[in-house]
Amino acid sequence: FECNVEVDDFPPTVEARGPFGALLLWAVLEHFHDPFAVLAKLTRHVATGGLLVINTLNSDSLSHRLFAGDWEGYFDWTHHGVDKVSVDSMRRELPRIGWTIEKLYTHAFWHSGADPEHAVLRDAFAYDARFGDLLRSHDMGDFLVCVARKT
Repeated sequence: FECNVEVDDFPPTVEARGPFGALLLWAVLEHFHDPFAVLAKLTRHVATGGLLVINTLNSDSLSHRLFAGDWEGYFDWTHHGVDKVSVDSMRRELPRIGWTIEKLYTHAFWHSGADPEHAVLRDAFAYDARFGDLLRSHDMGDFLVCVARKT
């Protein structure tokens, strides 16, 4: 079946199988125009106590702050809501729409460009564990992982 969850309801055959025990949004959330509106819509189809697992981009990442419009997160033209997703927005929005966050962290410095300045930073973060620890401790990694439970 095909369903654009931003504008369409679930087909009756899918809705009849719910409520679901888990919702997995792996490299998906950043593609929606209004990520948290879509998440609120999907939340209605998850059973109380159900699990939410998200992997997405973090708009508050160090590389976004350093490279601004040249940030890797902008290179995919389908990343419509990439600026709306961050550690702060997750902490604010998930409880509002019925989720309790169990785990939330960021990781990695993502930049694949050939620019030598970018490569220096990419390599430093890749090969020196201290930089990775620094990113995680300040929620500034490019990738955000969240595990939450529906309340």
